[in-house]
Amino acid sequence: AKRTVYGILFGQGKVGLAEKLGVSQPEAAGFMAALFNAFPGVKRFLKDTKASAAKTRMVLLPSGRHRPLPGFASKMPSERAESERKAVNTLVQGMAADMVKAAMLRWVSAVSTGGPPFAGSTIHPDSRRNLSVDRNTDGGIPLDRVHHPGTSRPISGPRGGGVVGSSTHVSDVIGCADPLRVRLVAQIHDELLFECDDGPYVLEAAAVVRMCMEAAGEGKFLVPTPAKVMVGRNWAELVPLDVWIASARISSSLQP
Repeated sequence: AKRTVYGILFGQGKVGLAEKLGVSQPEAAGFMAALFNAFPGVKRFLKDTKASAAKTRMVLLPSGRHRPLPGFASKMPSERAESERKAVNTLVQGMAADMVKAAMLRWVSAVSTGGPPFAGSTIHPDSRRNLSVDRNTDGGIPLDRVHHPGTSRPISGPRGGGVVGSSTHVSDVIGCADPLRVRLVAQIHDELLFECDDGPYVLEAAAVVRMCMEAAGEGKFLVPTPAKVMVGRNWAELVPLDVWIASARISSSLQP
């Protein structure tokens, strides 16, 4: 399904999709037809995006950025088709890029108003965690059931439960313990990678980062834009946050 969706959005036909999936062309055409039938808005989006770009010879992102597409003025069908592909591609990937930049700006704003990320400490090399957050269809875990390892204090939103999302204020999470000891290390496509002190700081950072990521699409989309949080000793050993929490609890219970 993922390859079919991306293939259609980025201009791949039944021939290319068949090769990518290793199926016959009729089967690939059937996959495409099924997708359009299940999500008729996709076909409208493609048609409207191409028509608007052909009329203005550019594509405009909600953020105000634009990309000129002079190929629409060409007399060559191949160049016009190339511009159609670029129009859709730019809108999809451009909005994703703008959203992750908005998430990073929200992070900077959050730690600036709620406490500097390095306040009172440095990152300790022997007790740090990598925290990775990316876009995902999974809605996360109920943070009203999450406790700091070694404590009984939960992290929860102002409404007393549920997934911490864009309706929760950052100020309600930052400062639950000591100031956050965490820093943004890298951005990889739609993923943000953080380095964080171990222990309760991981959960505090996860809650704030998730809010920043999920709120980045506010006012731009009619659908939710959930984020997935993963934690590990390094980038190669990341596991889902709920798995890390369970592991931390087991380790804590085994200690004398």
